[in-house]
Amino acid sequence: MAVVKAQLAAGGRNIKGTFNGYYINGVGQFNISGTISFIVYSDTADESPVSILSSPLLPQIGALYVEGGRVFRRIVYKDGTPRYVGPEGNYFRWEVVYTLEGRNGDTENVNSEDGETDEDPVLLNFSISAEKEEYASAFDLDGVPNCNSLGDFFADPIIFNTGIVNFNFQRKEYANPLWVINEFWQAHNNNVFWGLPAATLKVAEITANAAEKYSGTEWDVSYKLQYRRRGWLIEKANTGFYYNAGGAKARAINADGSPTDAPIILNVDGTPWTSGVIPCRYFRTTYPKDFNLLNLPNPFYL
Repeated sequence: MAVVKAQLAAGGRNIKGTFNGYYINGVGQFNISGTISFIVYSDTADESPVSILSSPLLPQIGALYVEGGRVFRRIVYKDGTPRYVGPEGNYFRWEVVYTLEGRNGDTENVNSEDGETDEDPVLLNFSISAEKEEYASAFDLDGVPNCNSLGDFFADPIIFNTGIVNFNFQRKEYANPLWVINEFWQAHNNNVFWGLPAATLKVAEITANAAEKYSGTEWDVSYKLQYRRRGWLIEKANTGFYYNAGGAKARAINADGSPTDAPIILNVDGTPWTSGVIPCRYFRTTYPKDFNLLNLPNPFYL
């Protein structure tokens, strides 16, 4: 006493797509509605409609819609209506009409050889903002040191007012983003990215919220990337109270022989600097990472 055969009715797919007025990643979004009809054969005359709907040979109400080997994560069988037609040969014929509901996109290849889905993240929102930043420096933009004519540093540093550009992304993802948060937190780009030089772009923040959907967990993930033109490496003038005097360290002194009250500028080899570009030391406080792994769209082409 069970369903012995179920097949899609001839012309049984009656699906309608209606544009909902939105575009995601440049693709127009549309809602799905319509019906799917199946012809069902039972081996008993007193089969109940509930038993028909419960048959494993038929789609289950609430299940994801499958077509051509693809699972549509946003389209579900909303309800089903069994109707008894009558005897046919040695069996008893029913017709079941299912109603579909959902929207396009977000499909998954169930035949993937590596078991992974072929879903791409869906960009939901993107914004750009800027914020003011102040920083002190021992020299100006032309490399002139913050010194008097005797080479002594002034007590007050040079203060720069600059800006940081924030790139804010929000998108829907289908893989747990914890590894991304762990790997890219406070990391800078290790090579040119979006045409921006290495070490000028930093991941300032990544947050994620999980939501249970039809086929598992999906994530709303927000990324905040910051661009600073001078970069994220800490830059300091190569200075000190001691200098290299023929392989030995000697204390920097004033013309009268007294020790200097302020550090002097040093060349790379530790000898006193006299002219030219001021030697600097650079210190890394963020981790270099390949930002291509984030798979974020280039904001200059959105």
